[in-house]
Amino acid sequence: MTEPALPRDEDRPSAFSPPPSVVNHVPPAATPSTPPPRGGSMGRTVGGGMSWMLVATVVSKLATSVTQLLLGWWLLPEHFAKFAIATTIAGFLMLAKDAGIPNYLIKQGSEKYPAISGPAFWMCAVYNTAAAALMALAAWPVAHYLYKDDALAPMLWVMAFALPLGTPAAVLQAKLRLDLRFKQFSMLMSFSIIMRQVLTIVLAAMGFEALSLALPVVFTAVLDSLAAWWMCNDRPWKRPALFDSWGRLMSSTKWLINGTVGSFSSEWGPYLVLGRMVDHTITGYYFFAYQITAQIGMLLSFNLHVVLLPVLAKLNNEPARQREAFVRVLTGLTLVGSYFSLAAAVVMAPLESLLWHGKWSPAVIAVVIFGIFYPWRVSFAVTCGLLMAQGRFKRFSLSAWAEGLVLIGVTIVTCLYTSELWIIALSNGLALIFTRLAVTMHTFRLCGVSLTRLAPSMVYGWLVSVIAAAPFFWLDRSPMWAELTSWFIRILPVTRVRPELLAQSATDVLRILLAGSGFTLLFVILTRLALSKDVSDAVAMLPARVRGAAKRLLAL
Repeated sequence: MTEPALPRDEDRPSAFSPPPSVVNHVPPAATPSTPPPRGGSMGRTVGGGMSWMLVATVVSKLATSVTQLLLGWWLLPEHFAKFAIATTIAGFLMLAKDAGIPNYLIKQGSEKYPAISGPAFWMCAVYNTAAAALMALAAWPVAHYLYKDDALAPMLWVMAFALPLGTPAAVLQAKLRLDLRFKQFSMLMSFSIIMRQVLTIVLAAMGFEALSLALPVVFTAVLDSLAAWWMCNDRPWKRPALFDSWGRLMSSTKWLINGTVGSFSSEWGPYLVLGRMVDHTITGYYFFAYQITAQIGMLLSFNLHVVLLPVLAKLNNEPARQREAFVRVLTGLTLVGSYFSLAAAVVMAPLESLLWHGKWSPAVIAVVIFGIFYPWRVSFAVTCGLLMAQGRFKRFSLSAWAEGLVLIGVTIVTCLYTSELWIIALSNGLALIFTRLAVTMHTFRLCGVSLTRLAPSMVYGWLVSVIAAAPFFWLDRSPMWAELTSWFIRILPVTRVRPELLAQSATDVLRILLAGSGFTLLFVILTRLALSKDVSDAVAMLPARVRGAAKRLLAL
């Protein structure tokens, strides 16, 4: 009998047919197959999943915001720069952790999980251990000779030690997503992020400086694996390793591995350049600003990818519905991402003054620039999720690397001529728009979607957000704040506080309230008038408990 081949990574969707050795040696586990959502059930599945992932997003955002607030007091830009550089070096030395196994398991479906989870787990464990060994060996030479900073080596050793410990979590979290158990997955993610932020705060308070950002990775890797095992009640490590199938599995995941590294390069690649070409202080301000802007966008993008990939994979046999879901999700995500990114930008100046009293003021202009351009980045979850769901791993890899290399190249060219933070941020923002637009247009064409739908899906929503924010960038520099502050001070008891401090705090609070609420109101009015259909699509993605209230508020 001819042995069925594993899927090749050609430019068309393919199905996995496990080798007979896998099927014959592994009895099927009691893992129910989840049928593809049909009709309104697809919307309910996405809506229900997004409800729980929205909870995880809110919890994560609160935890990371508190952490960044405290770290902004205790740490210096140089400490953030060291962490950014170490994380980037680790990301490239690891050559994509987990060997692309989690996304590969999701692509294959629930019915094939029992057959392939055993060899997938053991191959993932060996791969992670080998990558950790490589990173541990390379840590000191890279830190000492390439970046002239021996303090990077301990951070790399910590990250290397954590890598194999997270292997069980990688496989078992994929099973949660595969079974569409988004409630459990969101609980796991929230628990992990909270624990990591708490540990970071404690270690920073104890004086671990830059290491306080790296050490929690070890603890959360162990906690994630234990929590995922408890939730899944599955033990893939008890299934046969089937070494003879590893070559075929690696052949099937090679483009996922390449694509994961490419995706990492487009998010973290500039730090490789900044760490070598500009002062660590500039790198630290860049990292601090990018994290403030990208936090909510990255959380939205990641959480949407968690829900979208398994659902889109179940719609591979219904391309029309898959295309429609792709366009609607892209539209809604662009609107939501644009709002949050621009909201951070319009309030950043007074927020920095209120919380850090000028310590991070050089980062404010970078936050504004990133806030304008970052909404284009959040679409990565949609294009990446669709290409992965269709099994187009090679195209996903090539497009991810193209984005990463363009961004790294632009950073190199910019740093050759200047070390001005705002110019570096602006050049990277323009590069981001160019690459995201190109990849999204390419993905649209692959899916048979007319390019005329690209403007309503991305460009219009982003333009409306920028227009809504523009008056408040101007207003923030208006002399009217002094008059409002004087009036505000007169109605407050000032007997026990220093008037000059109260005046500054009152000014900052007023600027935050007026700019934030004014931008929100103008954004809602403009989107409701100009993009009513897109707003309806975005509201349809909201959890059921708030969807009705949103419709009434927007008169939909």
